[in-house]
Amino acid sequence: MIRLVDLHPEWIVVGGRVVGISYDCPCCESFQISLLFANPPDGGPVQRQDGRQKGDQAGLRFRRSGDNFATLSIEEPILSSQAHHWSGRISSGEVSP
Repeated sequence: MIRLVDLHPEWIVVGGRVVGISYDCPCCESFQISLLFANPPDGGPVQRQDGRQKGDQAGLRFRRSGDNFATLSIEEPILSSQAHHWSGRISSGEVSP
């Protein structure tokens, strides 16, 4: 397993609010995978659009738990295969296929 913190994660911040996460692709580290949250940490509304989401993720919102990179979990599977990149899960800060 790979730890999320080793993939140079960054919060996606819009208007001072954390609305998603961006991190290096675990298989090549030359592509950024970006996810927007269905449930931002502050409980506010979801971010409507973000040009960073590509391929299979475009337009999707992901349910998260955990408030830091070491504890973050994403409920749904993450699919980047359409963009020919990693697909898998994030659970308790660990990335797996």
